[in-house]
Amino acid sequence: MGVYRLGDTERLAPKVLVVEDEALIALDLEARLERLGYHVVGTADEADEACELARRESPDLVLMDIRLRGERDGIDAATTLRSQSGMDRRDDATSSSSHT
Repeated sequence: MGVYRLGDTERLAPKVLVVEDEALIALDLEARLERLGYHVVGTADEADEACELARRESPDLVLMDIRLRGERDGIDAATTLRSQSGMDRRDDATSSSSHT
């Protein structure tokens, strides 16, 4: 787990899970996040893999692509993650996509 400095205080780096089916984009996101002080706990390109990683690693943030490999998409995976983690608010998620 990474540590970052905020003023005079050292804090544990927030844990991030990257869910992206395009390998180059996933690698770029991981590198950028780590440069910014985040701790990337893993990457996944399928919904089931993402749900398992999230259950095992308990990330603080999940960056989820909508289009994923396999039968399930990112929206379905996010719904599963919400129910697994007990998140029941509607304002705790946001999405973006490069597809129009």
